[in-house]
Amino acid sequence: MRRTFLSAGYVEAGDSVWSRRQTAPTPRSFCEDFCNPTRLKVRFVIRRRRPRPRRRHALQQAFVKLLDNGDCSVSKSKTVGVPLAKLYAAFNARVRAKWMNGAKLTVRGATPNKSMRLRWEDGSPIDVGFMAKGVAKSQVALEHRKLASKAEADRMRAFWTERLNALAAILKA
Repeated sequence: MRRTFLSAGYVEAGDSVWSRRQTAPTPRSFCEDFCNPTRLKVRFVIRRRRPRPRRRHALQQAFVKLLDNGDCSVSKSKTVGVPLAKLYAAFNARVRAKWMNGAKLTVRGATPNKSMRLRWEDGSPIDVGFMAKGVAKSQVALEHRKLASKAEADRMRAFWTERLNALAAILKA
């Protein structure tokens, strides 16, 4: 007996078996196969799916990836021992000037205590997300997109690592 696995189960048959992956039979052979109970027995079985391996969120790790159009992006995150509202407040213009070392960022949009969209000096976008990790602990995760080259992406990754460490030092003080 031959078994062909389908999404909902499998079909057992003698000689004539077709699956969804193959071309559908002609109407005559379809009727011969499925209307004649002596030629084909159909039984559906629920299959259990294998559990997917746990993947870390992309913004939890610092990495450089090359996008389809040739642009690079850098992601970086930092967990700080302060409440979420205080971490979000550190991204307003006055406090941001203390830890950004004179880099000019333009705010394109913001959702309080959740996310912020920024524009870098050269026009590349920066997406920032804020997440609470408890009552007195929160995380900031950012992605700097549309960087021209891998060398610039590596330079920006080092810059964001240094600047997020400076932010954590200011917030702890």
